[in-house]
Amino acid sequence: MSTFIALYFTIRKPTLGKWLFSFVFSFLAQSVVLANEVIYRINSGGGDLQTTTGLFTADNYFLPDPGYISTSSNAIANTTNADFYQKQRGATTNNGTFRYNLPVENGAYQVTLHLAETYWTRAGQRVFDVTAEDTKVLDNFDIFKKTGANTATTETFTINVADGTLSLYFSALVSDGGVNRPQIAGLEVVKVTNSSNQPPVFSTKTLAYTLSETTKVGTALGTLQATDPDAADALAYTLTAGNTNQTFTLNATTGELTLTKPLNHHAQSKFTLKARVTDRAGGFDEAIITIQVNPAPLVPAFTNLTWSTKTNQPYVVNEAQGKSVNNKLYTFGGFDSQKSGFTPTSRAYVFDPAANTWTAMAPMPPMNNTKYGGATHTAMATDGTDIYFAGGYTSSSDGKGQIFGTKEVYKYLVAENRYVRLPDLPIIVAAGQMEYVNGRLHHIGGTNKARTIDLSDHYVLDLDNLDAGWQKLAPLPEPRQHAGSAVFKEKIYYIGGQTGHDAKLIAKKAVHVYDYSTNTWTKKADLPVPDGRTGRGHISSSVVVLGDRIFVLGGQVVHGNSGHTNLVSAYTPATDTWQNVSALPQGRYSGVAGVLNGLLYYTGGSRTSTTFQGTPEISTGPVTAIPQPENNPENRQILVFPNPIVKDKPFSMEVRGFSQNEKVTVTLYSLLGQTMYTTTVLTNQSGKALVKLPNATKLQAGTYVLKARALSGEVQTKLVQH
Repeated sequence: MSTFIALYFTIRKPTLGKWLFSFVFSFLAQSVVLANEVIYRINSGGGDLQTTTGLFTADNYFLPDPGYISTSSNAIANTTNADFYQKQRGATTNNGTFRYNLPVENGAYQVTLHLAETYWTRAGQRVFDVTAEDTKVLDNFDIFKKTGANTATTETFTINVADGTLSLYFSALVSDGGVNRPQIAGLEVVKVTNSSNQPPVFSTKTLAYTLSETTKVGTALGTLQATDPDAADALAYTLTAGNTNQTFTLNATTGELTLTKPLNHHAQSKFTLKARVTDRAGGFDEAIITIQVNPAPLVPAFTNLTWSTKTNQPYVVNEAQGKSVNNKLYTFGGFDSQKSGFTPTSRAYVFDPAANTWTAMAPMPPMNNTKYGGATHTAMATDGTDIYFAGGYTSSSDGKGQIFGTKEVYKYLVAENRYVRLPDLPIIVAAGQMEYVNGRLHHIGGTNKARTIDLSDHYVLDLDNLDAGWQKLAPLPEPRQHAGSAVFKEKIYYIGGQTGHDAKLIAKKAVHVYDYSTNTWTKKADLPVPDGRTGRGHISSSVVVLGDRIFVLGGQVVHGNSGHTNLVSAYTPATDTWQNVSALPQGRYSGVAGVLNGLLYYTGGSRTSTTFQGTPEISTGPVTAIPQPENNPENRQILVFPNPIVKDKPFSMEVRGFSQNEKVTVTLYSLLGQTMYTTTVLTNQSGKALVKLPNATKLQAGTYVLKARALSGEVQTKLVQH
């Protein structure tokens, strides 16, 4: 670079202090250029190694430690130092990450990565990202695609460091499009000391957007704009913070911001993104983008549902689990009805309400070091794009029984119909709950492998920092398992459940809410239960959010397949109140519920394959609450008119005071306890039902006993025949 230099000289007589003459001497000079300084040459995965470039020192400054090193004996093209590429540092797991944290002085640095694909034989088998100082410098990079197999190559970029540590982050996260694991052969870091670069400048430092949670994936929000005084400089845009679970993408070249995952204001109502624009010399500027997520128009309050049946699942199932994504219902595992005993199945299905069809998906992966996939009692959550599950009962090694717990955690990639392993839970657990909030998975409660302890443990996994693993948070105040849960306005509601198992189980009705911002739990109004019962459990996948309420469908109240309820209860967090709405057509527990296109669905459970659809009856005027039966023994009745009845004469019989839409069994006994007749009726919204006993008027004259039994209770009366 040439510089014009002017020297101005003045000559005067010192004793007189007068100016005598002056002149200007000017010339062109070449500015001094300082040599760039090599700070690091590191042989990733290996020891000290002298190469034609210079000495690469033994691997250092990496995390995790000791991490993973791949080895190869392949010949390497495009280099005279094949041994340099035959050991490489990589992530410890598929779709994993690793990093280097290199101490440096603040300033601009040129980084060169040395790479070679020594294992895979076609493009797409290893894809990863590289981020330097929170700036993505390689996006979905595929070594084979660039050079083919066993061929040395390099990637070079310049980055500015302002915190004393040059951070290099290598990731093959599924959420970013990663495949297999990232790895490198070595790296060089050179301090740039001759830079006269001027950094770019954003035209606007703060931007704000307001989006509805119904905004479609792929919607472009806007374009960030920046200018660079170095007119010919190329600029790169990236998001460096706040992009929870990679919900947005920023085009590296154009600066266009796009929504890439569905929004849910309950899971996250606000995003604060930090954007960076960087030039080739590492100069950068930053801007803040605030995105407010508003709820969709609320479903009007309702108390009536019209229930109908849809296509049955392909198999009878119980203790399955599932979630709804993109208005389809996904179910996984459960006990295998095609095998004797209690063996988890690996079968998984998706229900499409538009086509009214069930379609098989990829089977659940083998777990607990067996060759058999499948699980029951696993905790399940969704981020609106994919589905996560953790813990649970898994198939035994012979495929004929179950193992009562696991640490394993998986992510089901809906779009790709495949599973990937995530970091294990710290403990072996089953029958817990898991929810997704603000980019984190929360696993709460459950039972231990011996099924002797009801757990209160609460762990969280940051999906944007898998390396950190599961961290402990405030425990559930009342330990229990087989509960239900939901996320409402970024808080987790843990509902009902049970303590103990099988014949010793005690169903619970407690409700607690967790606030991540304060790491605290708060007790809320109890879950409604049938009269005389202690709670409702086995509702792990049958709690959903619709409108401004949380709905709990069915549940188990006592041990046994018949110990279920058909109650559907709606909780309003704003008022901390519950209301029962139209019940399921039949009692169910351990089924899977979902909200699809504004309608409620409930499938399977109680060893059935039935799928129910509940259509809310929305009033256009003021909502009138359905009169609820008071549901206590004093109001429960069997009314017979006339009584005594007269042989061959008509009479009426009605049961009252039971739960709405409840199945009631009415039996007629002789005074000696002999069963004469029995029938079953379904109560209406007021807890009443007419009863017909065939041939009752053909009875011999005498006195009989009528009993009506249901989950909510029982009542009896005398019937006299003249």
